[in-house]
Amino acid sequence: MIRLTIYLLKLIALVAIAVWLANRPGLVVINWLGYEISTSVGVLIVILLALTVVVVASYNFWRAVIGLPRALTLGSVSRRQRKGYLALTEGFVAIGAGDARAARKLAYKADKLLNQPSLTLMLQAQAAQMNGDEQAASNYYNKMLQRPELSVLGLRGLIAQAQQRGDLAQALQLARRAQVVQPKAGWVLLALLELEARAENWKAAQEALHRALRQGALGPERGKTLKATFALMQSASAEARKLPDDALSYARQAHEQNIGFIPAAREYARLLIASGRGKLAAKVIERSWRLAPHPQLAELYVLSEEGLTPAGRVSKLHQLAKNNPAAPESHLAVARAALDAQLWGIAKERLSGQTSAAACALQAELAEKESHDPRAGQAWLAKMAQAPAGPGWSCTSCHMGTPDWQAVCPHCAALATVNWQVPPKATLPPALSAENSGLKILPPGKD
Repeated sequence: MIRLTIYLLKLIALVAIAVWLANRPGLVVINWLGYEISTSVGVLIVILLALTVVVVASYNFWRAVIGLPRALTLGSVSRRQRKGYLALTEGFVAIGAGDARAARKLAYKADKLLNQPSLTLMLQAQAAQMNGDEQAASNYYNKMLQRPELSVLGLRGLIAQAQQRGDLAQALQLARRAQVVQPKAGWVLLALLELEARAENWKAAQEALHRALRQGALGPERGKTLKATFALMQSASAEARKLPDDALSYARQAHEQNIGFIPAAREYARLLIASGRGKLAAKVIERSWRLAPHPQLAELYVLSEEGLTPAGRVSKLHQLAKNNPAAPESHLAVARAALDAQLWGIAKERLSGQTSAAACALQAELAEKESHDPRAGQAWLAKMAQAPAGPGWSCTSCHMGTPDWQAVCPHCAALATVNWQVPPKATLPPALSAENSGLKILPPGKD
């Protein structure tokens, strides 16, 4: 409606001007080179308008003719760029699909068509890596370092290559360089954190952890586990340097970060006992036992009080078991102490209803010691082979077992993933195998 109104107003204005000129024709006389031209003002205006249209049309035609080669060139460039971008896109799709051969061809085509390394270097590097040409990929990544907009991508590729070949020193150096270039990038902070830890630079790893948590690169639960791990490793480092006070302080920090973190509770309690503070060690173990009972914590709990008799150890462990009475570890700890004290009734009571391999091993030992017959426990030993395995130290990443807790998994090098748990594939923990239990499996009919 608005456009129609404007159009009508323009039309009315033109009609009004035309009527006004028609009512006032006037006379225009032009003398030029002996010629005299007489006409009205309206006709002159029409002639001038016609000449203007002709001049403008001629000028546009001239520009079109003169600019034709350039337009053809631009059209060719545009088509070339379209083909180049298409090849670039298809190249990344080929990488995602795992087609190394197609990715390499498309990377070459995109580079030839676009001639813009800032766009094609990453594709070329990825294609070379997929084809197994690590040297070519390294060359492309190094070329990226020379371009500010690609330097971080180049560093990331070089870090990954260094990690793959096991050159942790080079990977750490590159990660530190990447932090200078892009200090808030989540992947940089996580890579630096892991590499500092694998290099056993625990203080630097802790600092990287704080930065990663501030930037939201880590979740709070994972952050809590790593904080406890790094503090615990700093405790071990201080103890190795004969700094007992520092070792105790770091162990306390690790325990307070995560009460249910068994390695931290174990080390803190051990250091407290070594410093003569057994009562405090007992409280630490009781608090941790409520969340995460462990056989070694039970052993330390007994050591927290000097001069205990075998029967006194049983009473002591009864007290510990009250903090988590339903846990199998509570029953097994008391049963173990009762066996050592030759309190067969308590041992039987505690082992009743326990079906794990560890419980079967203790049942076999109980049967043998109570009856003084080496063959009395054979039935329990047979059951032990079929019984579900109890918890052990294993990695949540690669599921491989380890004899004890470690900050870095010795199998897959994952950080802070070794936990006390039942392994996915049930196997007897080393401490509970027949060879390590002190029991002998005798063939039937032989003493």
